[in-house]
Amino acid sequence: MTEPTPFWAEAYHGHTWIHPAALVLLGVAVVMLFVVPRAYTLWPVIFIGCFVAPAQRIVVFGMDWTILRLTLLAGLLRAVVLIMQMRRPPRWHRIDTWLVLWLTSGVLVYMVREPSVASLNNRLGWAFEYAAAYFLVRTAVVTWKDVRSLFCCFAFMSLPVAVAFANEQLTRYNVFGLMGGVELITREREGRLRCQGAFAHPILAGTYWAVVLPFIAVLFWQRSFRYKALAAIGVVSALTIVAACASSGPVASVLAAAVAALLLLVRAHFTYIRIGTVAVLTLLHLVMEAPVWHLVARIDIVGGSTGWHRFNLIDQWIRNADNWFLIGTSSTSTWAAIPVVDITNQYVLEAIRGGALSLFMFVGFLWAAFSTLGRTARRLERAEHRLEAGLCWAVGVSLFVHATSWLAVSYFGQILVLTVLVPALAANISQIADRAATPVKAHVSRPRGGAARLSQAIPL
Repeated sequence: MTEPTPFWAEAYHGHTWIHPAALVLLGVAVVMLFVVPRAYTLWPVIFIGCFVAPAQRIVVFGMDWTILRLTLLAGLLRAVVLIMQMRRPPRWHRIDTWLVLWLTSGVLVYMVREPSVASLNNRLGWAFEYAAAYFLVRTAVVTWKDVRSLFCCFAFMSLPVAVAFANEQLTRYNVFGLMGGVELITREREGRLRCQGAFAHPILAGTYWAVVLPFIAVLFWQRSFRYKALAAIGVVSALTIVAACASSGPVASVLAAAVAALLLLVRAHFTYIRIGTVAVLTLLHLVMEAPVWHLVARIDIVGGSTGWHRFNLIDQWIRNADNWFLIGTSSTSTWAAIPVVDITNQYVLEAIRGGALSLFMFVGFLWAAFSTLGRTARRLERAEHRLEAGLCWAVGVSLFVHATSWLAVSYFGQILVLTVLVPALAANISQIADRAATPVKAHVSRPRGGAARLSQAIPL
């Protein structure tokens, strides 16, 4: 049994659908993007992602401009302003190179296979969302204060989102359904309500908060009591959201975050841990009757899981490599007697869309972020900058949650921003650490009026 097609995808794709409340929120977000200090630049983007359903959109010349995409478009203009105000803008990083290679290959290979105006619109929209979010993070987060501000943002946002999810769990009534884009009455599976709030799918809602959970939790190790209180509230709120989604995937993602955090205690032995993990998986593959990826089929934490489907998807993807290797494939329905149509694996999806080249670039993008974070964290620890090293390791844990979650889910909707936000933070933190020895003060005008009061109200 596969996951049902998201409600908003069938009803709203390719059609303008905009609620007056969504327009108001968009207007507020755009204004805030240009009046808040740099440390809070990403707050309006995160707010729109958490409280406006992805179905809210305006279609122009066949291109779907969701509210989030329009916010990112305004964010690009803000990013240009920020760069003009900096004496030393962020330098080009190898993670930037991998992003460009991934997006370029994803567009070009897809167009070779599906040459049409509709395909071009689809791929350009896909690339724009990733590129705009990445560029905005790279220009908005240039100091440790900015990093803490972003983490505080997720902690603050988690509380109202958790309240909405708790209400949905108790009443089976999704308040975000009033604007359209998500169902008003929450779906049920195996006797459990699968809450989703304004997110595109319950699994993606839970995964979103599992990914940012390390950002929230690490605030507890900052010196100020306000950080610790905010972290405690944020962790409880994030876990409440994950529980309300009633899906095995997000729960497994939280467990992955916990495992990664515990592994940091033995980080000096990471090389041996990686070698040992590969050795154990290889041994299991040799002694098991089924391939080692059949272990995915056995995961069922909350009941009603589709683990067998996820195993079958990986299995058929490997068996049919000749079908997708060069330029991807237009259809997976012929892979097996039971059609494989619901692609719940991000790695498989990358291969289907862009062949082996696009998959390689995607994995390279991920690898570059991991290796950058590892080197930066060790450098900070040697310099005894333990608080900053903790922030760096939190980004690494979040990236690990991404990497493991992608084995069981493919992203769409608001969570796409997190795909590039975490690697962008890896590049930023590396350059922040490099500048620490010879800091250069950015030429940024001091906030006045409401912006100044905002700076004083939020602990950074």
